[in-house]
Amino acid sequence: MPHITQLDQSRIHLNAILGEGPLWHPREACLYWLDIEAGSLFRYYPQSDQVNTFSLGKRAGCFAFRQKGGLIIATENGLAYWDENMGLSANFVDLYPLGSANMMNDGRVDSAGRFWVGSKGPTGTSSLFRIDPDGKVTTILEGLTISNGIDWSPHNRFCYYVDSGAATLHRYRFNPDEGLLYAPEVFYQPHDAIRSSTPDGLCVDQAGNIWVAIWDGGCVLQLSPKGEVLQEVRLPVSRPTSLTFGGEDLRDLYITSASTELSPNALASQPLAGDLFHIRTQIPERPPNFYRG
Repeated sequence: MPHITQLDQSRIHLNAILGEGPLWHPREACLYWLDIEAGSLFRYYPQSDQVNTFSLGKRAGCFAFRQKGGLIIATENGLAYWDENMGLSANFVDLYPLGSANMMNDGRVDSAGRFWVGSKGPTGTSSLFRIDPDGKVTTILEGLTISNGIDWSPHNRFCYYVDSGAATLHRYRFNPDEGLLYAPEVFYQPHDAIRSSTPDGLCVDQAGNIWVAIWDGGCVLQLSPKGEVLQEVRLPVSRPTSLTFGGEDLRDLYITSASTELSPNALASQPLAGDLFHIRTQIPERPPNFYRG
């Protein structure tokens, strides 16, 4: 039986529409994350409890830290840069035309400094892209619906990847030199008790365990490399979205959530929907990779 942890309080009360994409910045000792629908970027310093909010002026699906400083951000239809002084740049790459039914969604940087980011849209119309440090864009997967969480095993043997439209977490063989995915297999699908839910964002800890947020399942699951459920973190909200580890020892697990499209009754019963949650864990994550472009 998995270990059950119950969270009843949030760490930061924000009521975000669609909180997403948390990442811990080890040099700045702070957490960044987004409200996709509000076009807001948040920065949180745990030691002082200070929260900064930056308006991006448009929706954004995810971001990554750059070695050169600042962020690379997947905007509604492409890729742009951001820093605190200059704000959000114009897109340096357009992946979809403005007004497209598709928009950019979740992503992550691999160990070679390449930014992997996917899109969401009508059934079967979305893709997963790889952006190399020189800005070259390669389409890795097509025929997706809601490209979501992605991360790699500690030794780069596997890539774990979610298409939320298929409510499935897949495991791929990964070639880090080529930056390609092979031999997909179903790694996890929601069990009977949360069958109407879907995997969303994920991350992999130092032991190779996969932590995945379960949208409409009200929980985060810790899965072993064999796919066994080791722990279930139950939340007072139904729509956790993504998660990352932070803190000095990378054992603070931060979980984002959403309030979007909840009924009035659901919102009334979930006053913490859209907040940021936190628990301590026994096993740390690895520090995030920085985009080398």
